[in-house]
Amino acid sequence: MRARRLIAIAAAAAVALAAGGCGGGSSSNNGSGGGGTVKEGGIFTIGSTNYIDTLNVFNYIEAGATVSFLEIYPELVQYSPGLKDIIPSYAESWTISPDGKTYTFKLHPGGKWSDGQPLTSEDVAWTANTILKYPGPTAVLASSVAHLASAEAPDPNTVVFHYDKPVGNALAQLTYLYILPKHVWEKYTGNNGKDLKTFLPEDHLPVVSGGPFQVTKYEKKGQTVFKPNPGWWGPKPHVDAVAYVYYTNADSMIADLGSGQISAVDQVPFTAVNAVKKTGKAVVDTYPGGEITNITWNSNPYKPQHRELLDPKVKEALSMCVDRQQIIQVVFSGYADLAESLLGNIAGPWRNPDIQPLEFDCAKGNQILDQLGYKKGPDGIRVAPATSGKYAEPAHKMEYQVMIPNSLDFNGDREFSIVQEGFRNAGVKVTEQSGGDSSAAYAIETDDK
Repeated sequence: MRARRLIAIAAAAAVALAAGGCGGGSSSNNGSGGGGTVKEGGIFTIGSTNYIDTLNVFNYIEAGATVSFLEIYPELVQYSPGLKDIIPSYAESWTISPDGKTYTFKLHPGGKWSDGQPLTSEDVAWTANTILKYPGPTAVLASSVAHLASAEAPDPNTVVFHYDKPVGNALAQLTYLYILPKHVWEKYTGNNGKDLKTFLPEDHLPVVSGGPFQVTKYEKKGQTVFKPNPGWWGPKPHVDAVAYVYYTNADSMIADLGSGQISAVDQVPFTAVNAVKKTGKAVVDTYPGGEITNITWNSNPYKPQHRELLDPKVKEALSMCVDRQQIIQVVFSGYADLAESLLGNIAGPWRNPDIQPLEFDCAKGNQILDQLGYKKGPDGIRVAPATSGKYAEPAHKMEYQVMIPNSLDFNGDREFSIVQEGFRNAGVKVTEQSGGDSSAAYAIETDDK
């Protein structure tokens, strides 16, 4: 399911302090409170239940970090407001070769990093080639350069990307290529690139930035301050600073929004959106979200246990027993849609109309599991037969744990209960493992246990 983002801006503050000229996936907001004029100066304070775990683009996982990267690092291209189109950003324009394998980008001239060093195509090429050269340590950004063979900088304002085959979504991938200052990062490529993951820009403030803002104060679970980057080549921000404030409690965050202590929240809790609307003290904007909520399976082919979960048909059958419409209504208050892929509804004209969301049909799901040989025992729990070979397993019940991270922006416990009921109807038992953050969940998804 793809959740729609819900942005609340205090009506009085929106006109006075709205930030403009933001880079990356952000867009200027010239008075969401009803169309006033933008007042220059002031501090725009954003509340969030997503924290900034690090400012290292190779070793992050939290949504707050992504928000930061979009403001402090340039991207060649970005999504337009509403996520409908891909538009120029650091790249003013681009051309694509007839065979679809070469992209030539013309860059904004005269850009500078916040420390005064020139921002050029050499930084772009170095960033892309570094990800290609060290695929392990830079894996988190690997998708941004999928099928890229090399990048070159023939002159300071031109960068050329050479792909090994035509890539239909190359531009969409490049919206997540955060361009780094070569003169800062190149010294951390030692240990076969592993040092790239150990560098902490937040320990070297202000962070050397090429986007509209630079981080001058950082607190992982506190307040992070963004001030305008004097070398930014684009439209100047209207504010003196942006303060990103982390809240452990969404109710407290919404209360501070209502009292005017903060200017906006980056996402209204789904259970609170209707109440916020009724107060009349804030404007709530809804737009297609980049957030996918899903069951992520441990699909590492080297894991020794529960190898039945590697079978796509098993995953399909279990998913068919989950009432996702119930999740949409109960957990997300109706502010979500079924998604047939990671792109979901924001895929727009690139979406294949022949691929539809999986149907809710538990009877068919049970039939698939029966055909695969997972028979129900006397207690109604299915049993995976014994296997042989390198990863041999004895017969065992289909019983699993599901981790619910404590950093979710929705009621994960309630969603789990719906999933649990659906799996139970399929003859599979799952229990909830609470606690841990998204990093812990990522470890489970990728380990070999």
